[in-house]
Amino acid sequence: LCLVETRPGPRYAALSYVWGPVGKQEGILKTLKSNIQRLKTPGSLEKIGKSEKLPNTLWDAISLSSSLSIPYLWVDSLCIVQDDDETRGAQLGAMASIYANAYITLVAA
Repeated sequence: LCLVETRPGPRYAALSYVWGPVGKQEGILKTLKSNIQRLKTPGSLEKIGKSEKLPNTLWDAISLSSSLSIPYLWVDSLCIVQDDDETRGAQLGAMASIYANAYITLVAA
C-alpha cells in the first residue's frame, strides 16, 4: 500500500471521517512535503515508523475498499499535502467534487 497519483477516471472510494479530538492528533500519519516521496514507495503504509500511526478507521476503510474491489481510496489526511498551502487550498476547494465523483463514500463518525 502506498500513495499514488491517478488521472481522472479510475474507480475510487472516498473516506469522510474525524481525525480525532483537537490536540490528540500527534503521531497520526499525514502527508507532508517531507514524507510524500517515501509514502509513494510501494509498501510504505505497511512500514510506517513507530512515531507515526495510521488510525484504525483508515485500516478499516482500506480493507472495505479492497473487499469491494475498489482499487483506490481517497483520504484527505493522506491525499492532501498538509503543509503545502497552495496544493492544500486547491484540494480543499475540490473536495465536493472528490466526494461526488467517488464510486462510494465511506463515512466514519
